[in-house]
Amino acid sequence: MQTLEYHTKGLLLFVYSYDFDINDVCHLLGTNKGEDTWQNPALRGDIRVLYSSLAADSKHAHCVIGRELIHFVTDPKKQSWFVIGLKNIKIIQNHYSLKFRQLLFVVFVYSQMNDLIN
Repeated sequence: MQTLEYHTKGLLLFVYSYDFDINDVCHLLGTNKGEDTWQNPALRGDIRVLYSSLAADSKHAHCVIGRELIHFVTDPKKQSWFVIGLKNIKIIQNHYSLKFRQLLFVVFVYSQMNDLIN
């Protein structure tokens, strides 16, 4: 059962249930607001994934938005990074899910990324 609450002024609240649930902005964009079957929103052009570099055995950057666990990894260089940018939509985020290998030291930084994605 999808938990999607509509609010006034065109705002939506997505209530997290579990990792890879369908209560998220990526699913909303990937289904064209529920009108179509799922397609990766990065392939639809609604989300942009930028990165410093990708390792040779990494999946393509758009796969990080997908509905499956994948091997997505940057080159093993200092200060490697990736950014997930939403186009034409603003969110106030209260939860996110990223899966990663336990042996890696990972730092996630949130900031306005409008300059990078526009």
